[in-house]
Amino acid sequence: AAMRKWLVVVLAAEVAAWANNRSITPPRGWSSWNWKQTCTTNAMLRPQAEALVSTGLAAKGYTVFMADCAGPSRAADNSIALPEEQWPGGIKAWNAYLHRKGLQAGFYTDYGVHGCCACPWQTNSSFGDAGHIEADMAQLASAGTDYIKVDSCQPVAWADGKPDDPGQYGRFRDAIAAAASHRPMTYSIIGFKGNPEAMTAQPAAAGPYGWLNRTGNSWRTSADISYSFTSILSNLDTQEGVANVETLAGPGGWADPDMLMFANQRAGLTPWEDASHLALWVVLKAPLLLSTDLTTLTPSQLAMLLNDRLIAVHDDPLGQQARRIRPDPACPGAMGPGGCSVTTAPAVPAYSLPLTMQWDFVPVSTLGTEVDSRGAPNGSVLVRNVGTGGCLRRSSNLNGTVSLAPCSPPDLQLLWVLDSSMGASQQPTAATASGTRVRAAGSASGCLGTVPVPMTAEFGLARTVSCDAPTALWRHGAVYLNMSFGLVVNTADGRALDAAPRDVVNIFGGRLAGMRWAAVLLNRATTNRTVTLEFSELGASAQAEYDVTDVWSGERLARTSGSYTTNPLRPHESEFVLIKAAPVSEAKSSPPDMS
Repeated sequence: AAMRKWLVVVLAAEVAAWANNRSITPPRGWSSWNWKQTCTTNAMLRPQAEALVSTGLAAKGYTVFMADCAGPSRAADNSIALPEEQWPGGIKAWNAYLHRKGLQAGFYTDYGVHGCCACPWQTNSSFGDAGHIEADMAQLASAGTDYIKVDSCQPVAWADGKPDDPGQYGRFRDAIAAAASHRPMTYSIIGFKGNPEAMTAQPAAAGPYGWLNRTGNSWRTSADISYSFTSILSNLDTQEGVANVETLAGPGGWADPDMLMFANQRAGLTPWEDASHLALWVVLKAPLLLSTDLTTLTPSQLAMLLNDRLIAVHDDPLGQQARRIRPDPACPGAMGPGGCSVTTAPAVPAYSLPLTMQWDFVPVSTLGTEVDSRGAPNGSVLVRNVGTGGCLRRSSNLNGTVSLAPCSPPDLQLLWVLDSSMGASQQPTAATASGTRVRAAGSASGCLGTVPVPMTAEFGLARTVSCDAPTALWRHGAVYLNMSFGLVVNTADGRALDAAPRDVVNIFGGRLAGMRWAAVLLNRATTNRTVTLEFSELGASAQAEYDVTDVWSGERLARTSGSYTTNPLRPHESEFVLIKAAPVSEAKSSPPDMS
């Protein structure tokens, strides 16, 4: 495929964040959840707290310590209680221990009646704050809590019927503000996880997503991150699909594509994927919450996390989030950046399913559009991607490509026919164990299938294949019972249909204080590629000379004008660079000071 280049402009921030004087720079620290995804105890977490200090990470600002899934219960007086056996001395004793280490004590909760995880020692199934928000926030502040993370795994139907109502998150904000006389707390909003309907539920006068930075100190923009680089890219793309997110993020309130998978053994990232992941989250000014066994960090991993240039970019006083722009006009929807090719990727659990892996089968008969006269049989459907809003479009020949295209008008190449076992309705039924064929409508031959991508075992490309081919069988399942969309999994290889951008390069860049810029030049293709950055796209002069310095090594890579081109990068490899105007009086051979 032809290389597409994605570049960045830096937009003026329009940040009016919640003024509670917390998170003036993006948070850094550690969270337990993706380390083990299990209930936690005092004894389990102490070695991680010790390591956060002994490695030098805490001294570099990695101070948030989040005990996800601690298993609190509701005591007889309705206060929050941790069991003595697992948490000797309760919340106050645990927080005091973290404070003696110089760490910030985090507490995880849910705004529903129940939370996300149930521990065997809990007395009331699982824990949520519904009905107790004000009292709970006052108790947590009095106990020395510094950081509140609020989820909505078991949301309740509030008065207006919206389970992810920003007004309810506002109740937490107001309760945290009222409790500040005991102790100020940072407020991390997790619940809606990039759900566009929930994120835009505020009245239009507030502007789309406008309630986010007026409500919390950070706010999730994506599904839960999972154990693969595919998930990392999907969360990156989902955040890019949040309208005007870069104008909302800034000192006091930060967009959050979820915690880091950096150095997580279960994720199995290559060293260059680790580096790309960390660099991207840094230029996005995302919270950097590690979620791995800190006692097993390698020297090279630790060196990246402690890198002074990286810390300086993350803590830059402008607080300006980098952004990728210039979406391909052939790609529909807000999530178009990066190309239209449709691939298959490792399936992920339903609770962390990226929007680009969610598909809906829309009967053409429901659209009020006449297509039968053009040769489309009754029962034709559009296969719509939830994340992009685009529909699957086949080429005219067998073994041809399958891509995304605007769903309207529904030309014949957008139409498919499903075997009855999948269900051609807005509420697809579960497919049979053997799978279902998604056949090209009309006189065309072939079914939706997949072929491997050379050089990688992780991805496949969607193609029209013979309907007798093993890869022509799929299973579809709704994410939740009340939704019509969900994962479409190939029965032959177990990979899921995905509309995340592939075979492209991305450039993310942002302005730093002192007329400097930081950029990540990422190869997302499946083959080695170079990436070229035009300085003018960052708002820099096209004529002036600039020093381009590698963030990781501090080495000056080039002194040049107009543009900079990387060496060939492996798939998922990137260069993380600083760009600064070269001193006019300085000889070209002299290295600049980029510290």
